[in-house]
Amino acid sequence: MRLFTAIQFNEETIQELLRLQRELKRNVKCRKWQTPHHMHLTLHFLGELSRQQSELVQQEMEAVATTSPAFSLRLAKIGAFPNLTWPRVLWAGVQEQTPGLYDLQKTLAARLAHLGLYKEEKRYRPHITLAREPDAASFPLPMEKLPCVQAIAWTVQEIALFHSTLTPQGPIYHILGTYPLTGMQS
Repeated sequence: MRLFTAIQFNEETIQELLRLQRELKRNVKCRKWQTPHHMHLTLHFLGELSRQQSELVQQEMEAVATTSPAFSLRLAKIGAFPNLTWPRVLWAGVQEQTPGLYDLQKTLAARLAHLGLYKEEKRYRPHITLAREPDAASFPLPMEKLPCVQAIAWTVQEIALFHSTLTPQGPIYHILGTYPLTGMQS
């Protein structure tokens, strides 16, 4: 099973992400625009794991969630990987309103790595994918052509484990479990 851990969004945040896509589409052609039900903030990409390993991941997620408090995030800016001059992925970034995102990501990463279920290969850069494979003719895009991000804030109250099935039409996501963040604020 191809798995990843992630944060989902409330409706207001999804609507802002869709507005950003609409504005980007005025100036950028992309091969693949992310659909609303595919929008999430990845915490860890785990790759192919067995059913038994999936159960271990779920146990670790539950344990971490019970000690991690809810926290606030807000949409912050438009960016690209590797950069806005020659992008392969267009994304919306987030900023922490209250501490929590990086602590949660690091704590769960350490527990999963200890069990041999996760290996962090690069620095965690939280982002929400908006589009993939933009047309090179659209870039470099002047900064004034990038949409202004409304700083929508939301409270992250749970984390989710997703199963991703790859198909020729794109991935199909299934939520295997959600885990409420019930820890106390410090």
